[in-house]
Amino acid sequence: MRIRTILAAAAAPAALAAALLGTTAAHAATLPNGNSATAVHNQSDLDALVNNGVISGNIDVAADAHVTLAWTTVNGNVSVEGVLAAQADTFNGNVTVSGPGSELSLYNDPGNHITGNLTVTGSSGQYDGGPNTSLGIYSNGQQVDGGLTFTGNTGRLATSGTLHVNGKVTYHPSGRDDLSQLTWGGKFVTV
Repeated sequence: MRIRTILAAAAAPAALAAALLGTTAAHAATLPNGNSATAVHNQSDLDALVNNGVISGNIDVAADAHVTLAWTTVNGNVSVEGVLAAQADTFNGNVTVSGPGSELSLYNDPGNHITGNLTVTGSSGQYDGGPNTSLGIYSNGQQVDGGLTFTGNTGRLATSGTLHVNGKVTYHPSGRDDLSQLTWGGKFVTV
C-alpha cells in the first residue's frame, strides 16, 4: 500500500505540469505509404522525440505544426504537412512535403543533409516576405543524396542558398521559382 501511495504522489506533479504547460504525448499516425510515424503538433512534441541529438523512427509534422529542428539526426522518414524549419540536420531517410500551407525551410551552413529523396508536391507554401514558399533554401551547403521532386505546387521554390541534388530533379514550375542556387548530378526533367 505504501508503494502505491508513493507512486501516486509522484505521478500527480507530472500530470499537473503537463496540464499546465499544455503538453501531451505525441501519438502515432499512418503515413500515405502505410508506414507509421509519430505525429508532431507543436515544438514540445518534437523536442520530446530528440534523445541525445537523435530521433529514431518516422515523424509526421502535422498540418497544425510550425516547428524547428536543429543539429539533429533523424533515422527515419519525415512527412511535413505543416511547417518545418531545419537547421543543420541529417535526415537518414526520405523527406516529403505536401498539402495546403506546408513548407520546408533549410537553414545553416553547413547545411542539412537528406540521404534519401526530397519530394515537395501539392504545397501552397507559407508567406515569407514574398510569394508563398513551399521549399526555401536559405543557407549554403544543403544536400540531397537521392532525387528532388518539386511538382504540383502553388508555393515557390526559393534558393538564396545552395542546394546540391546528387540524383534526378523532377520539376514543374510554380511560376515564381528561383533555381539559381540549385545544382544536380542526375537528369533534370521538366514535367
